[in-house]
Amino acid sequence: MWGGTVSIYSLLLVTESAESEKVIEGVAAKVGLADLPIYSGAMKSILEGDLKEQPDIILVDVAQTHPPDANTVQKLMEKCPHSRIAFLGVPASGELVVQLSILGVRDFLTWPVVSDQFLNLTTKPLTPTAQVAPTAPAQAGTNLKTITIIAAKGGSGATLVAANVGVALAQRYPNKVLVIDIASQCGDLCTYLDLVPK
Repeated sequence: MWGGTVSIYSLLLVTESAESEKVIEGVAAKVGLADLPIYSGAMKSILEGDLKEQPDIILVDVAQTHPPDANTVQKLMEKCPHSRIAFLGVPASGELVVQLSILGVRDFLTWPVVSDQFLNLTTKPLTPTAQVAPTAPAQAGTNLKTITIIAAKGGSGATLVAANVGVALAQRYPNKVLVIDIASQCGDLCTYLDLVPK
């Protein structure tokens, strides 16, 4: 094993892709978790069916299948309130990432999966997503705004602009600004803000 103490005993992979199942099983074996029970199924069958037990982690595949909307993730959280929900891949919609963050989703693994990311997911203390979510989730019609900054080419300064806009807004509205870098391969927003990712 690579190190760390495994804090999970089962994982549910929400996918319709046999490739994703093979990749997750391979990564689990690579980091010494070959015996980890990994179950899989489509979102609809999981929400409509009966789970024998609640998994410690639910890994929702958005790399190989269409991402669910925030309401579907909310239903999944209600069905499995003791599970941590993580995403395999980053949804293309920045608005969906914000909605998932509001719900309490904190873990997004890149595709293809990196062994260190998977090991980090399985060894950090298990906190169910429902316990991370705010007690009163934002309702439609509240004063939430989404600003998306995107560039067609790397190195054009989109991260610099996003960092500066985020800092300026945070100074004006303390504790009410969320800045998310969804660059799955080389996001470096933390460097600009002098932060250490958790």
